[in-house]
Amino acid sequence: MQEMNLEYINTIEILPGLINAGENEANDLQDQEAIFNAAKDFIPIIKAEELKVAASKKQLAMARGSLYPSLSLYAGYRTGYFETNMNTVTGEVIPFNDQITDNASRFVGVSLNIPISNGWSGRSRIKQQKVAMMRADNALAVQKQQMYQLIQQLVQEANALQSEYKQSSQRTEAQVLSFNIAQKRYEKGLISIIELNQSKNLLANARNENLQVQLRLMTNKSTLDFYKGLPVFNINSAQ
Repeated sequence: MQEMNLEYINTIEILPGLINAGENEANDLQDQEAIFNAAKDFIPIIKAEELKVAASKKQLAMARGSLYPSLSLYAGYRTGYFETNMNTVTGEVIPFNDQITDNASRFVGVSLNIPISNGWSGRSRIKQQKVAMMRADNALAVQKQQMYQLIQQLVQEANALQSEYKQSSQRTEAQVLSFNIAQKRYEKGLISIIELNQSKNLLANARNENLQVQLRLMTNKSTLDFYKGLPVFNINSAQ
């Protein structure tokens, strides 16, 4: 299903009537959908790709805007002071304040820009931005697909580890019972020390296997909790 990128599908039919969906498979699909919907709202790499898609859409809108006429309104004010401006009566330089007032000028204007010669280049930029936006959309889809597949694998692994842990715990209980029996038989001289050590080693291996499965199950649960948006690390305790 992952290789064919089948989304929201919990079964594929190899032969008619060969495979039927069970209740556990439906629950697993529901769990992974809920986890994925929660994760895609806060996972940084997904948010980054979404921002890239939004930016590419803005760039495309800007490129399209270059083909439309633009109307601009402008206004200005200017004045000046010159030491060469003399009073013809007194022969003195006209004061600064008087020159600022007398030399003042104001202007208002409107300009209309109609793109004609750059039409082809503008359309070329639009096509380039469309390609860029498609690439951004595809990158986002790929990231979502990869994250969905990862969550799908984690959910399946969690179910497998649950079964494995249950079986491992049963084997450990059986080995504990077997070792207790072997110990009593050894005390009565029915078995040798070698056979007792063999039973003890089997018990140690069973406990070690059970511990490994338990640690893997805890790691899997913490990883799924992260994608659910739940707190994983106790920051206060770490500090």
